[in-house]
Amino acid sequence: MKSPEDNSKWIVDEDAAEVVRLIFKLCISGLGPTQIARELKKREIIVPSVHMRRKGINIAARTPSNPFAWQGRSVANILERQEYLGHTINFKTRKQSYKTNKKIWNDPEDWAVFKNTHEAIIDEESWKVVQKIREGKRRPAKLGPMSVLSGMMFCVDCGAKLYQVLGKRIPKHLEYFVCATYRKEKGMCTYIVFGIKS
Repeated sequence: MKSPEDNSKWIVDEDAAEVVRLIFKLCISGLGPTQIARELKKREIIVPSVHMRRKGINIAARTPSNPFAWQGRSVANILERQEYLGHTINFKTRKQSYKTNKKIWNDPEDWAVFKNTHEAIIDEESWKVVQKIREGKRRPAKLGPMSVLSGMMFCVDCGAKLYQVLGKRIPKHLEYFVCATYRKEKGMCTYIVFGIKS
C-alpha cells in the first residue's frame, strides 16, 4: 500500500502480506486457485475489497454480501503478481480508445518492469515454483487429482515436459509420467515411464 508519509512509495501491508504468503504456500502444497479460495473462506479470511475498505482505501469494486467469499480468479491474479517480488510493473493495460475508459491488457512482454523498488513479501524461488505450477494448470479429472509435481518435471534426455499418465488399472499409490516428445512421435525420444509414490 502507499506510504502515508510519501505517496510515491509503497510499504508492506503486513496483514495482507500474511494472506498472500499463505496463498503461495497453499499453491506450492498442491492446491489450485478454486481450492485455495475455499480454504480462505473456511478460515474466514476477508476478501481484498473488504480489507481495503477497512483500511480506509476507496475502491470501485462493490462490497460482497459475504466478506469471506473468495473467488478462484482473485486467487489466480494474486499468484501471478510480480509486485510481491518487490518490483513495480507499468503499462499492464491501455485504453481501447479515447472515446471509452475500457481497458485492454497488454502482452507481458510490453510491460515495463522496475525491479527492487520496494520490500518483497514473496521470495523469488517460491514465486518461480508457483509460476511453474500455474503453467501446468492442473484440473481435477475423473480419475482423481493430478500430481503436485505435474508441470514441474522435465525429461532428462530432451528437456520436454513429463506428463502424468492416469488409468483405472494403474495402482493408486503410484503416479506415472511419460516424456511429451515420445508421446507426440514415438522414437524421437527414449520411452521413459516411471512411478513416484504418493
